Amino acid sequence: MNSQIISVLLSFLSPTITYEVGHISQLPVPKRSDPFLQDLVDQAIALSQIDSAESETTFDFLAPPWSGSLEATLWALSDRQAQLAETERQIDEEVYRLYDISDEDRSAIKAELGNGALPSAAEEESEPGDEEESSASLSAQELAHRWISYAVGIALGRFQPGVEGALGRGNFSPETAEQLRALADADGIAALEAGHPDDLAGKVEGILEIALGEEGTHQVLTAVLGKGAGQEGLRQYLARDFWKLHIQQYRKRPVYWLLQSPKKSAAYLLFHERVNRDTLPLLRGSKYLGGRIHLLRMRLQELATAVNGLEEREKRRLEKAAESQEEELADLEAFDRNLAKVLETTDERGQTVGWAPQIDDGVILNLAPLFELLPSWRAEPKKFWEELVAGKYDWSHTAMRYWPDRVLSKCQVNRSYAIAHDVKLDETGNG
Repeated sequence: MNSQIISVLLSFLSPTITYEVGHISQLPVPKRSDPFLQDLVDQAIALSQIDSAESETTFDFLAPPWSGSLEATLWALSDRQAQLAETERQIDEEVYRLYDISDEDRSAIKAELGNGALPSAAEEESEPGDEEESSASLSAQELAHRWISYAVGIALGRFQPGVEGALGRGNFSPETAEQLRALADADGIAALEAGHPDDLAGKVEGILEIALGEEGTHQVLTAVLGKGAGQEGLRQYLARDFWKLHIQQYRKRPVYWLLQSPKKSAAYLLFHERVNRDTLPLLRGSKYLGGRIHLLRMRLQELATAVNGLEEREKRRLEKAAESQEEELADLEAFDRNLAKVLETTDERGQTVGWAPQIDDGVILNLAPLFELLPSWRAEPKKFWEELVAGKYDWSHTAMRYWPDRVLSKCQVNRSYAIAHDVKLDETGNG
């Protein structure tokens, strides 16, 4: 069914790539079989399964590919793709033979359909964003990004090296796997802040060094950051390019959430599966934003005291430093107010209901009330928040949280809503 001749036959039966049961039932099936064909199919499946185990968007993901260096890994991937292409070519040959299609007839068919430019099954089914998870023609930068993404997943507790059956368990020695797991954050929150115990850039670099060694880490970071960028360059990459690629990779339903201050002087990456009703208060606390605000206020007080009695030149230097830190403090305090605003949100009855994730609502509806905390990706969550306000998703628990009366009234006339919200109706349909 995945061979080239089937694509040809289906193109005769249907001019589009939409095939009905009737089209499939009209396909002729060879009466004879070929054991060699089964061997070829097994080879193709085995090669594809290796690709699948190296792609983090699959259920059987182990780890990105690595053969000792970026260059060696890219050569190994290229060789595997060549093997798969050759195996698929041989499959096509065998299937054509089973259908008794001569070389001359095959050439005529291809010429009629556009000089042999038939779409493969993968091309027909691909969607935007699929290219990133394909091993074909993978660049050094793309491979490096995969390893950084894997390290982020370990740091935030999504991937669990060495744990049997876990996502991203890798193929590490028990000692290496234990070292990697030790760097996972317990609360699923990582700061993009130099010197912070949960600084994501430091953790990512540490994870890469354990997994790939010092030279492998250097190759990966150089491929995405250029030479000599350091941890600050990695920190900026995580908040910008990595975040954009992550949104694209997960089709605007991100696994990690980048919460930032309005001017982006503070940033925290959260793993959504570990987010709960205590996450935002924790973020405001002394371990993260609250502690940073307190430290900055103390520094400003020290600077105000230090300028007394200084020469004019040194005084201007300290005043300039104080001005920069005052701007940063104002941004952090605005972030804190935005967090407080979410936590103090009231429902239509005037009761404070705050925010808590609802697993059945999906990523985007859970993110929608947080749109002001997402300055690097505000439009999509804000759009869904406005639709929530308008009543478009009243089947959701998020809608029930903020508009209980409106949702309950809809449950009286919409049995699906009543079931979704576990509202019991009597025989007349009333709650």
